Amino acid sequence: MEAALNKSLVKPYTLLNILEYRLTGMTQQEIGDIYGVTPQAISLKLKGIWDILDKENLDAYKINKVNLFTAVEAKMLQELLKPSRLKKASTGNIAYAFDKIALHNRLEQGLSTENIAVKDVSADLIDKAKQASDNLAKLKAKLAEQTVNDVDNVDK
Repeated sequence: MEAALNKSLVKPYTLLNILEYRLTGMTQQEIGDIYGVTPQAISLKLKGIWDILDKENLDAYKINKVNLFTAVEAKMLQELLKPSRLKKASTGNIAYAFDKIALHNRLEQGLSTENIAVKDVSADLIDKAKQASDNLAKLKAKLAEQTVNDVDNVDK
């Protein structure tokens, strides 16, 4: 990294910006040089987060997100249904926790998160299309009639 880095281009010293630099492949030394701090200071700022967000782990997570959510959903359901858990948690808490995981799993799979009556929507669209078609036919008939009347008026 160049020693004479333009200070106006340096992003503020925040965890978000340090992570961004790190994920682009910069070393802790290089990032520390930008901010005038030691690599240990950068390491301390990233402590805990970098372990789960390193580039390899992040790519693996992105590629396997649906499978991970599905596995967590199954494990969570298994855990929630243990008799010892069921005694401690309310039914509402169990249902809420499962619903949240299942919802995120559906989102990751590109599935609907709301139940809509496709049949009703489809029937409504067909009705609207029929109305539009009827209105168009009426307009064409009026236009044809008007054209005939205009021709008759010219002949007189």
